[in-house]
Amino acid sequence: MTPEEDLAHRRGEVLCVFLECPRNPRVLRSRTRVQQMLYGETLLGPVINAPLLVVVIDQEETNMAKRQFIVMLILALVAGVIGGVLSSKIFSRQEETPEDAELGKVIVANEIHLVDQDGKARWVLAISKDGEPSVTFVNKEGWAPMAMGVNRNGFPFFNMILQPGKGGGPSLALMDGTMKSRAVLGLWEDGEPYLRLLDRNGQVRATLGSTVLRDSVTGASIRRPCSSLVLFDEEGEIIWSAPQHVVRPIQLSKKEEGEPNDRKPR
Repeated sequence: MTPEEDLAHRRGEVLCVFLECPRNPRVLRSRTRVQQMLYGETLLGPVINAPLLVVVIDQEETNMAKRQFIVMLILALVAGVIGGVLSSKIFSRQEETPEDAELGKVIVANEIHLVDQDGKARWVLAISKDGEPSVTFVNKEGWAPMAMGVNRNGFPFFNMILQPGKGGGPSLALMDGTMKSRAVLGLWEDGEPYLRLLDRNGQVRATLGSTVLRDSVTGASIRRPCSSLVLFDEEGEIIWSAPQHVVRPIQLSKKEEGEPNDRKPR
């Protein structure tokens, strides 16, 4: 094998293309060298009118070109996917109506639960089996002391439920701007209702319903019935009540006449 053939074998495949091109020393030298490799030294010289363009393709360059082609193809696919996603976002925003924007802020559900760290429902917003909405509050013991919503007849309701054995009852307080209670409506632990009206100093001035009064003589607590009404002055003293609050004086027992005296004369 001649050195030229060995060069051609090492360089790879030889592709000869006849083109009408201007005189180029590099092209002419390449043509002359290839002609020498292919035809030997008998060739008289290059043909100027129809120059021979020789492209020598190296095997390593071919592999590199294939890798570059694969990389470019992958990049083109990725760019196409990204462009499609971005264009869909842009066009979808342009076609979004005000109604769609409002719906994006709405949570659609038939029931929503707020749970504590143990997973127990503490607040429930739901549609009842009658198709009416309701909100229920649940305490740590699992008792629902308060609920509000719309009943089966379509009327609103607000319930505060007494928990048995809790040692107290539900209450509703109205406060002024200084966060002082001015009116309190509630239930005692035995279920008896009461209404208290207070002045700006926090003094109870009127009570309607079951209330507890203290006997000024004995100091004992007296439970009034739920049908009572009591008015107080600024010092908390009773000024009027119905039924009338009667303070019974303490009667000391007296020995009957003729009863022997236990004392012995000295």
